[in-house]
Amino acid sequence: MDIQPGLAALLAEYQPTRTGAFFPGMRGRSLTLTRFMADKILKAACDRVGLFGVSTHSFRRTALTQMSSAGIPLRHIQEISGHNDLGTLQRYLEVTPEQRRSAVAVIGF
Repeated sequence: MDIQPGLAALLAEYQPTRTGAFFPGMRGRSLTLTRFMADKILKAACDRVGLFGVSTHSFRRTALTQMSSAGIPLRHIQEISGHNDLGTLQRYLEVTPEQRRSAVAVIGF
């Protein structure tokens, strides 16, 4: 699996707890942290600081949109994200007003 170099360095330094799980579960419910619990913990933290509409899924959408905005070919992003087809991937990607203006600006008169 390809991992962003900065994240790879942080993960290499990380020392798992005595359970041996890389991301241990919470309060004896599970040996490992589930995707559901990670989302629940994130939402609770965001609620405490007044951020709404944040989820682990929104982080995924943001990462894919950042790749697209950086000019990474959609086929590469599709491979990284695991989407079966480009149509599904394209529904994930947000287009900013600045991107629309830039696209229109290339049309010459």
